[in-house]
Amino acid sequence: MGNIVVVEALVKKYGQFTAVNHMNLEVKEGSIYGFLGPNGAGKSTTLSIIATLLRMNEGHVTIDGLDLEKQKSKIRQLIGWVPQEIVLYPRMSIRENIRFYGSLYGLHGAKLEQACEEALKVVSLDQDTGRKVMGLSGGMQRRLNIACGIVHHPKLIIMDEPTVGVDAQSRDLIMDSIKSLNQAGSSIIYTSHYMHEVEELCDEIGIVNKGQMIARGTYEELATEYADGNCFCVDTSKEALQFHMQEIMGKYVDLHVSVDENTLKFLVQGENHINRILQDMISMNMPVYRLTSEQMSLEDIFLRLTGKQTAQ
Repeated sequence: MGNIVVVEALVKKYGQFTAVNHMNLEVKEGSIYGFLGPNGAGKSTTLSIIATLLRMNEGHVTIDGLDLEKQKSKIRQLIGWVPQEIVLYPRMSIRENIRFYGSLYGLHGAKLEQACEEALKVVSLDQDTGRKVMGLSGGMQRRLNIACGIVHHPKLIIMDEPTVGVDAQSRDLIMDSIKSLNQAGSSIIYTSHYMHEVEELCDEIGIVNKGQMIARGTYEELATEYADGNCFCVDTSKEALQFHMQEIMGKYVDLHVSVDENTLKFLVQGENHINRILQDMISMNMPVYRLTSEQMSLEDIFLRLTGKQTAQ
């Protein structure tokens, strides 16, 4: 299959600030593409341009072979947009919300009712559709947000952090719905700060920082190219860690230190680094309860490339 999305040398500026700086991006038809980057990296701006919500300053974008600048109306019929923000009407019911969004795409009558029913089934909200949105849980609102973005059976779905702030059960339901949509033929661009979701879902991954694409490929390809070290985890006491936190973070900034409760995590190459860390911890009177080593995960690769942790 060919590419459903091709972005070439994309530039978007806000005054003197360049949010997207000659971005190149290709999404294969029928794939799920993970689009990752720290906050402010240019992800949402790029996706908004692809979704025809923002104008670009420079570059060229095609969606399913259509020129973004010349054929916006046709492209809008092909795209399903699921924003990070909840874009529902709280005083309207589940069915009233999805009917409204379906009508915006030109669906009416029996076709609209069938499309609404199918979209609600995908996200497991086809029961009790008369409930008001204001009475739904956060997870149910997220799922309805997705249904409203896919009601017209789009060929390309853009999902901007669709699982943010939901419980584990809702996250599992959303993940299942994304897989179902992809299996039904939709191509998906997916952003998330939860790296395990990206590893599970995505066929290819692009990592952006400061408005530019800095790495792309399958997870296996990224691991082969960038995971050239190991992660060492050192368990210590919470009290000692809190007391020496700033000193450690400043001293080992080149090792991309991260902290999880009472565990320090370092991305290192070779045993010399870890020996120096252990000696320094002992000199600080920091207890060492356990030392473990593991292969670099997608989150570790992301941290090494961008220097910034993802949201927990």
